[in-house]
Amino acid sequence: MGAVSRTGLSSPRLDLAGAELRLLVLAERPDEYLAVDIDSGAFVRAHGATDAGSGPRHILDVIKVELATSEHATDLSQPEAVTMAGPARPARRVRRGRVKRYLRALVAPDGEPLLGFPASATPYWTLNGTRPSLALVTPSDGLTVTKRETDGTLWARFNWAGNQYHMPVDDARLSRALADSDRTRLSGRALARALGHRPHYLLVALAPPRNGHCYKTLAAVLPRQ
Repeated sequence: MGAVSRTGLSSPRLDLAGAELRLLVLAERPDEYLAVDIDSGAFVRAHGATDAGSGPRHILDVIKVELATSEHATDLSQPEAVTMAGPARPARRVRRGRVKRYLRALVAPDGEPLLGFPASATPYWTLNGTRPSLALVTPSDGLTVTKRETDGTLWARFNWAGNQYHMPVDDARLSRALADSDRTRLSGRALARALGHRPHYLLVALAPPRNGHCYKTLAAVLPRQ
């Protein structure tokens, strides 16, 4: 496997059918894991049916996945994407100190636009596979999550690298935490209590194209470790 760049992309692309990866899970969705490859330290978007019975029980678990021929090799909006050949299997967890080093190494540099462009979305045709679709940031003054009365969607607001960001939330854990709190706005200590940890790292992901554009979303809220 190739060296890891500061953006968390690996070279060559992780698309070798039959290869096995050990992944540190940052977020779990019905059809993908957003994770870190244990061997290279690179971001990975592992697509396939996720299974609560065989997958991670909570964030920062480690899983093993076998790769199939990539179904996403031509999707230039997700250069980290791979396709799983079957369900994930639990693997032995790594020590907290090692997890901390993985996360620190993947923090996005301050001097560059988040995910390679300054706006909240970018036209799909502008993507060429060289921009990451995942980024880890540490907000400068905390995180505020609000539920919109008009449509019930969740939105996150935070400051990073001198800029304010306002983006939709695509994090099931955060959605459940807000619902269980019976509040429409969480921040500070109330947000930490609802999550069970202080927010430290935010995982920002580029969503699949919608109306020809890819939007930045908040995919996970992670502890410091």
